Amino acid sequence: MAAWRKSTAVETIRALDLHGYAARAVEAGHLDPGQVEAAMAEYRQFLLLIWVNRMVTDEGFLIPTLRADQIWHEHILDSAAYRDFCTRLVNRYIDHRPGLQRGAPDHDAALAHTRKVHGGFGERGFATTYLGVEAGSMREGRWAAVFPRFLMTLEADGGSDCGGGGGD
Repeated sequence: MAAWRKSTAVETIRALDLHGYAARAVEAGHLDPGQVEAAMAEYRQFLLLIWVNRMVTDEGFLIPTLRADQIWHEHILDSAAYRDFCTRLVNRYIDHRPGLQRGAPDHDAALAHTRKVHGGFGERGFATTYLGVEAGSMREGRWAAVFPRFLMTLEADGGSDCGGGGGD
C-alpha cells in the first residue's frame, strides 16, 4: 500500500536503513567514505522527490545526484527489499533508467523535471514544505542539512546518468 500522506512517506523513507548499501558502495570504490552521510541524505531526498512527483504529476523522470545514485544502485541489487520499499512508498516499482547521456535530450528533460519538482515550492523551499523544518535546522544525521542543497549539488555534479520515478 502506497504512502498517500506526506507523514507516512517521510516515515517510510526515514525507516530505510541505508548503511549496508552505503558500505557496499564504498567497498566497490564507487563512494568515498567521507561522503557516506551526504550520499544517504541525498538518496533520501531523491526518494522523497519521487514520492512528490508521484503525488503531484506522476510523469517525467527524476535525476539523482551522483552520490545518491551510488546508494540507489546498491539498494536496487537488494531486489526483494527494494521492490517492497517501492510498493510501500509509491505503490509500484521505481524504475531505474541507466545510460542517460548528459546533454542528450532525455537527460536534459529529466534534469529540468527534477529542477521543477524540487524548486516548485517557492521561497519556503523543499525542506520546509515537505519536511516541516527550516533550512539548516535539521538535527538528525540521516536528515542532514543537505536537503536544501540537493539542487545545488545536482547542478554542480550535472546529475547522474540514470533517472527514475516517472509514470508509466
